Formats: sequence, structure tokens, C-alpha cells
Amino acid sequence: MRVFTLCTAIVVSFLGAFLLAPRATNSARPGHPLTGTSGMNRTTGTVSEREAGPSGALEALEFWTRARAYPDADIAPAKFYKAYAESKRLIGKRAPSSITAGSLWEPIGPLNLQGRTISVAFNPLNGNTVYVGSASGGLWRSYTGGLAGDWQRVVTGYPVLGVGAIAIEASDSNTIYIGTGEVYRYQAALGGVIIRTTRGSYGVGILKTTDGGSTWIKSLDWSFNEERGVQAIRINPHNRRTVLAATTEGIYKTTNGGQAWYATLPVPMAEDLLINPSDTTLMLATCGNFSSGGGGLYISFDAGETWFAVGAFPTFSGKALLEPYAGNPGVVYASVADSTTSVSSLWRSTDFGSSWTQISSQDVSGVQGWYSHFVAVKPDDSTRIVRAGVGIYYSTNGGTSLIGSGGSDSDHHAYAHHPTDPNTLYIVNDDGVYRSVDFGITFNNVGFGMQTGQFYNGFSNSTSDSLLAIVQSQDHIPGYKYTGSLLWSRTALDECGWTAINPKNDRTMFAVNRNGGSVGRSTDRGNFFGGVFSSGSPGSWNTPLIMSPSDTNVIYLGKDLVYKSTGAGTGWSQTSSSGFLDGNLSLSMAISFTSPNTLYVGKAPLGARSHVFRTTNGGVSWTDVTGTLPDRYPMDLAVDPSNSRIVYAAFAGSNVGHLFKSTNAGGSWSDITGTLPDIPTTAVLVDPTDGNVVYAGNDIGVYVSTNGGSTWDNISEGLPDAVLIAGLSFSPSNRMLRAATHGNGAYQRRMPIAVHAITVMSPNGGELWDATTIHPITWTEAPQTSVRIQYSTDNGANWLPVADSVYSLTGSYSWHVPYSPTAQARVRVTALADSSIHDQSDGAFAITFHGALVAVVAGWDLLSLPVKVADARTTTIFPTASSPAFAYQGSYQVRDTLESGLGYWIRFPSDRSVAILGDSIFADTIPVNTGWNLIGSISSSVPVSAITSLPPGIVISRYFGYTAGYYALGSINPGQGCWVKTSSSGQLILAHTAAARSPVAVRGLAEANELSSLSEITISDASGSKQTLYFGIEVAGIEAARIDAARYEMPPIPPAGIFDARFATQRMVELFDG
Repeated sequence: MRVFTLCTAIVVSFLGAFLLAPRATNSARPGHPLTGTSGMNRTTGTVSEREAGPSGALEALEFWTRARAYPDADIAPAKFYKAYAESKRLIGKRAPSSITAGSLWEPIGPLNLQGRTISVAFNPLNGNTVYVGSASGGLWRSYTGGLAGDWQRVVTGYPVLGVGAIAIEASDSNTIYIGTGEVYRYQAALGGVIIRTTRGSYGVGILKTTDGGSTWIKSLDWSFNEERGVQAIRINPHNRRTVLAATTEGIYKTTNGGQAWYATLPVPMAEDLLINPSDTTLMLATCGNFSSGGGGLYISFDAGETWFAVGAFPTFSGKALLEPYAGNPGVVYASVADSTTSVSSLWRSTDFGSSWTQISSQDVSGVQGWYSHFVAVKPDDSTRIVRAGVGIYYSTNGGTSLIGSGGSDSDHHAYAHHPTDPNTLYIVNDDGVYRSVDFGITFNNVGFGMQTGQFYNGFSNSTSDSLLAIVQSQDHIPGYKYTGSLLWSRTALDECGWTAINPKNDRTMFAVNRNGGSVGRSTDRGNFFGGVFSSGSPGSWNTPLIMSPSDTNVIYLGKDLVYKSTGAGTGWSQTSSSGFLDGNLSLSMAISFTSPNTLYVGKAPLGARSHVFRTTNGGVSWTDVTGTLPDRYPMDLAVDPSNSRIVYAAFAGSNVGHLFKSTNAGGSWSDITGTLPDIPTTAVLVDPTDGNVVYAGNDIGVYVSTNGGSTWDNISEGLPDAVLIAGLSFSPSNRMLRAATHGNGAYQRRMPIAVHAITVMSPNGGELWDATTIHPITWTEAPQTSVRIQYSTDNGANWLPVADSVYSLTGSYSWHVPYSPTAQARVRVTALADSSIHDQSDGAFAITFHGALVAVVAGWDLLSLPVKVADARTTTIFPTASSPAFAYQGSYQVRDTLESGLGYWIRFPSDRSVAILGDSIFADTIPVNTGWNLIGSISSSVPVSAITSLPPGIVISRYFGYTAGYYALGSINPGQGCWVKTSSSGQLILAHTAAARSPVAVRGLAEANELSSLSEITISDASGSKQTLYFGIEVAGIEAARIDAARYEMPPIPPAGIFDARFATQRMVELFDG
């Protein structure tokens, strides 16, 4: 090709319209004042509910406690550890090998979700090693300070859930003490019915290791007092065998390295301890929370043997926490707060606690002075203060004024100073563990890798996609979506509330927020949730919501009443209140798999004893089926998928049965607890393929019965030593039993199945199915299982995929029949669990097609409607389009309905072929206006040279198509849109032509090839769009002189966002005067 110097302007326009998805950002930034910075929502930048209103943390903890304690004032002592020991002894003893063989529980994340974390400590001899204690997920350790995401759960051999205190010997870092349990309110009841003891997990006392965590022993053995908790442990720096602990029972002390402990200050809710490093006979302790008796500051002058109240210390109703200044042992700081009145303050003593001066009255704890606040002082500079509560702040003037720190989360619980670097501070909060290397100015999350998310019941799975599930998690708004990775994305609405995924179309999801205030719906697999219902009526903390698997238009929401939608979330109504209002709130729900009208609801005992209700007419009336069920919290309900009269109910509490079964729809109940331990049972699930297989989850692990509940076996292999099971669910497409835990994220375990037979019912031979229409493929199976569906167009010689991992209780799949015309079609259904079990259509059926197949490419296309259709809406003709249709009538205009004869700009996310069903158009007369026209096509390809005009000769341009750039057309194919310019108004006539080329067509082909004699330049962008422009010298007698450059004037500039490049003359071809 000849090369010329290009001496004319080239105009390149790339008109981009970008929609930026919201990004989670740290709202508190360095340099901002105290007001309105810290404690903000990570995504929206708005003040969080926990700071602005009543404490969600308090409501969540009281919900956890009430469910387990009722009707007593607190959880029963001596139950948890006894149940743990017995369950471990029996693990795997009775379950048949068909259930347990070859599978263990495996964690599935999220590793990017860390639940509430309440303690942290450095190895004093190696600052890279960090230990953290979670609220209900055990003890964790990193050897890189969390920077490498190498967190591992430390196995203690005991049922350790909450770790509230960690202490490591300064001279021997292999010796570690941990204090267990998370308790904020001490054994107080309100009216004896609504329990007010506020805790987050069980405790077993203090454990000790002398080999760096490889093995552990009981030190302070509270195995049978699991209602107790340990808030702080301090080792005497001059006598490592002397250790003191702040506990729910007061101050305890050991002088023989933890072999024996004794109480020295029996004041409840001891929160913090301080040992003077210069004179270890001097000690300080704070006691009290929620106005518990004896609250205040205490001082000891004899190494903690006797204690005296310090009258000069400020009064408080929440808790008080201490911090010594390493540079001067006599200087002590105190963070003091009332429990729920948004009053907190900072105090300083220069005489080791005898007298105190207030430094600041600025509140940092909000309504959570009982829960989350502390003060930390830079070890080498007492003017540098970090003060934390709901948000976190730093000070450069000793705490007098505060500035919002950047990068942290909400609700701060504890901290640790790096052993050698005074600038490095680690903190723990409701989002895990954070690190600062500038002493509190900025923080970074270093908790990645800890699987400590606190999920709630209401975990939902896609029935067809094993890599799709959603759930909501304590302290994290919104919830989380599993997509097959250990890193989960964010979705749903809130930190609690049930979720649901449509079993027939997993693009549709639902979630409810705390107390059932609103219901959200997503139609794009959880990328966006929009509100569809709200109600001010009372609901439980974790409000249940359930979708009917047999009619997915029907959804129920359980609050004080039950609300119902029969329009897939559009339109809600209140079901009958007759016989249902008992002063209680709905806590659990289960629905028939075969009827949308049969529903069971469990109600928590708030205003009256607990109840279970049933409706068989969609809520028109309710029947109390409580019968002999215990007066405890009904944590979960389950219906046998194959028999709606078989129902299971799981109960919390103690000293009663925990699992009950009815075989007559609640008419009577049998206690099937059997060998299940006497601890709260929180989840029950019937295997969808075999009604005899029932799973149960409790506060220790997961159990299975293979005989409908007659006997039970522990199948917790692979789970932590103890784990709070929040919910059990099934992923039917891969036969995974999934456990949502309240402290260790999610686990799954594959459960085997024996499939006996599959029979294809339709299509079974002789049917005539039009391509692009929807028809049901149906089959029978025993028992129900996940299947693979395929079809053949050559009588079974070869098979093509229809759908994989399909699970259907009704043995039905709605098939969008593809564009594959044939008279030899068959369908085959195969069991995924056993590929030898399959069946196919007995005879061939036909796939017919009347219409046009239109190819589209990713990005913008010029398209048209080439056939006559009954419904010409854009969304019907091109359902996968990602934009509206733009027509051109002197300017661009959005069109909801397409018309034959016109062309349209339409955008698509990917390449595909679109089959349009309709009657053929063999000829069309298209009106045109002076100037540029965007015209359409007919049902067959028409050479542009065969297009005639009335009046003749009005076409003054080439016909232009577009595929990532403009080009001159030789023919207009069915479904294609194109540009053409006319010198006057008139008509263009497109008609079906014979396949043989006419002389006119041959001449048109020559015109299409004329540009090959010119030089060219191609302009492209990063997305692959490109435009080729042509240029040459116009000299008499050479080939370029015969080209009419004016006919290559390009169409109008496309709509915003479409790539375009052209010469300044608006042409595709430019000829220069030779």
C-alpha cells in the first residue's frame, strides 16, 4: 500500500457515559473534628444506627441470651460443657457410613468478614505474633501481625467460643492465659419473663498453655459455670506465678501459676485490672456494668489481697477501663461511661488512682457505654491519646480535644501496644482487628483470613447454582453473598433478618431487616435490593421471611402478625389476626413444599408463653397447634418436603426436650430429643431427598438422624470444637448441607444420596415445539435429586446442555427452546449423584421455527425488526439488551416499541444470537426524509444495489452499518439497521431477490471494493471498537479519481457512549488535490 503524508485534521470523538458503582470507603478521615466523623456507615458515610439510635448491639445480645435462658434469669449452669463432653464422646458412633463416609465439614468463608472481636495481645518477645479473641468464634493467631492474612484458629481442645482476655508472660511467651465468655450484665432479670442478662457466648473459665498454644489445660475451671465470663487477666511483671483476673464474679487471684484461684474482691462485673510495674503491691480494679452493685474503682496496697473503694473516682452506670502511662507508673487514665445515656468522659490520675482530674467530657460511647470504649496512651508521649467508643479518635494534647481517626470501623472493644514500636497500636472492634502505625491517626484492617462472621438463621441457597447463597451477619450492614469463593460480596439489607432466593429463578432474592421493618427485593442476583414492603408493627430481632417453593409468587413475613404477598413481593396484606395475636413475635417459620397455603409459625414467649400456629388456607384462619410443646423459644421449624403433615420443631432453653415431631400437621407432638444434649437446639432440617434423614444444629455442633428422629449421631467432624449453629440449609444442586454459624462463618458438608430411577415424561415424542418459546421438561424421580438436562438434535447421537445442577421438587424445568430446527430432537435427564441413572424421550419431537435469527455483538448495534410480531416491545424482542432502543427522527429518541422499516441503536452486554419468532416480511416500502435516515430490514438479505427509490436517484450516500465502528454495506441482512442519506423525501423499496447476482448487484460489489485502492488509518479504543478511515490523492487518470468521496459522508454522531471517529469533513473517505 502506498504511504502518504496526512495533512488534514482528524476528529475523533469518544463519547463515554460511565456509571460508577458505589465503593465502600472509610468515612472517618484524619484531620476531621470530633463531630460527625467516626462511627459512620462504611458504605454510605451516614451515622450508623448503632450510634444514632437504640443500641443494636444491646438488642442482639439480649436476643441471644433470652432465647437460651427463658424462662430462667440466665443460661443454665453446668449444661454446656457437659453436653460438649458427651457429644465428643459419641461423635460418629451411630451414623451409617453412607452418611459420614468420605466427607467432613469444610469452611467456605467469608474470610473477608470478621465478626465482633473483643481482645488482642502481642507476643512480648516477637511483635509479629498477635493473638485475638473473638466474641463467639474462638482464639486466633497470626505470625505476621495479620499483614499476610495468615490467621489460624487456635485449637484448645475445649469448647472455647468467646475469648474476652489474653495475657502472655513477658519472659516466656509460650505461657499464655485466656479468659473465656462474653458477659455485659450480671444475672439480673426484669419481671422474670423478658431476660435482661446480656451475654454473647458461654464461658468455661481460664485456660492456660505452656507450649505456645499446642496444648491447653483448665486453670480457673468454670466448666460448670458457663454463665460466667472473664474480662481481663494481668500477670505480675516481677512474679509470673502471680496472676489476677477481672471476672463477672469479681477479682480472682492465683499465686501458683494458675493451679488454684481464689476471690479477693467479690464485687460483680469486674471489668479491668492494673498492676503498678514499679511497685506490684499497688493495684487498681474497676467493677460494675449496667449499675450492678458495688460498681466503682478499687485500690489494693497488698498485691490484690484486699481492696478499698476509691471515693474520688467518678460515678458511672456503664463500665470504666484503665490505661497506665508507660513513662510514669503513677499516671493512669480512665475511660468512664454510663451504660445507655450517651454520657462518657476521660479522666487522669497522677498518684496511681488516689485522686482524679477530668480531661474531657466529650462523649464517644453513645448509648453503648456498657459495651465498647477504651483509652490508650502512647508509651513514650502522654500527649498522644487514642480514645475509642462507637467511633475512634486521637488527641495530640493529652485528650483535651479529639480528632476523628481514619480507616477504622465501629464499636471498639480492646487494644494492644506493640512491644517495641510505640507508634504501632492494634485495636479490635465489631469488624475484627485493625492496625495503626502512626498511633491512632489512621488504621488499616488486618483481620483478613479470620472466619469469625456471626450469621443468623435465614441463610438461603440457589436451588440450581451451588455457588450462590445469601445471608445477613451481626454488626455488618448489608449482608453477604456467597459466589463460590472464600471472599464473599456484599448484598441484602441489614445485619439480621431472614433471606430467600426464588427456587425457580435465582435472579430474584428477598431479605428482611431487623425487627421486620422492611422487605427488600433483588431481581439481579443480589446486586441491588429495592424496598417492596414496610411495616411499623413489632417484629423480632431476626425476623423470619419465607417463600413458597410450589408457588414462588407467595411470600410470608412473620411479625406480631403474618403478612403475605401473592405477587412475588409486589403488594402485601395482613393475614388474619383471629386466634393468632398472643402478645408474642414470630421467630420461626416453615412452609409446605407442595402447597403455598400451608404454613407453620413459631412465636417467642414475650407477652405470653410460646406458641406454634398453623394455617392451611394461606392465613385466612389460624390454628394453635402448640399442644404439649415446651414453653421455650421455638428457634426453628421444618416441614418434610414429601409430606406436609410431618413437621419438626426445635427449641432453645434447658431442662426440657429440644426437638419435637408431629406426623399429623401439629395435631400432636412427640419428643424426639433422644440423645441430643440438653442445650439450645437452634436448627432443624429435613433432607430434601429422603424424609427419614433429619439434621439438627445446636450450640455445639450438627447431628443427624437416619430414621426420622428415633436416634441421633454427632456429625460435627471438621467443625470447631464448639460452634454456635444459627441455621442449617441445603444446596440441592451439589448435595451440600450448609451450616450458618454465629461466630465462625459458614461451613458445608457433602451428603451422599442413592437415586433409584428417573423417567422423562415430556417431551416424550411427537411434540412440535417452536424455537424461542418456553416449554416444560418434566420427569419423575425416586427420591428427588439434582439432575443434568440435555437435548439432542440428531436422535441422541450427540447431546447439548440445557441446564446443569437442576433441583426441582416437582420434577419440572422451564426450557427456553433454542434456535435449533430439527425433526429429531430428544431430551435426556441424568442424576448428578449417579450418572448411570438417566432417561430420555421415548421418541423424537420437532423443534420448529418461523422467524429470523439476528446476530448481535457486545456493545452498541444497529438493529431492526425483520418479522411481524404480536408483541414488538423492545424488552420482548431483545430481552438481554442493556439499553433502550434509540430511533432517529432528526434527533435521537427512545422507543419502547419497535416498528418494521426503522433502525435502532441498542446495546448488549455480550455477543449472542437472538431468535425472533414471527411472520416473514418479503417486501417493505420505507418512507425517508431529506437528510439522514436510520432504516430497517426485511426477512431476507437485500443487496443495497437492488434497493430502489421513489423518486429515483434520491440516495446520495452509501448505506452504512455499524459493528464497533461504521462500515459501508453491500447488503442489508435480516435484523440489521443502517444509515442512508437522501436528497429529498420519498420511499425506499426493499424486496426479496433471487440468489443469482444481477448485473446491478455485480456493479454494487465493484463499488464495495473501490476503497481497496486507497490508503487507510484505523483508530481504536481500549474496548476494541475501531474505525477505518480512507485517504488518497485525487489526480486525473488514476484510480482514486473515480471515487465519489461525497457518497462516503458518515451518518450523524451516535448517542453518548458510542465510539466514533471521522475526518473533519464528516466523511469516511478523504481525497487530496494532487
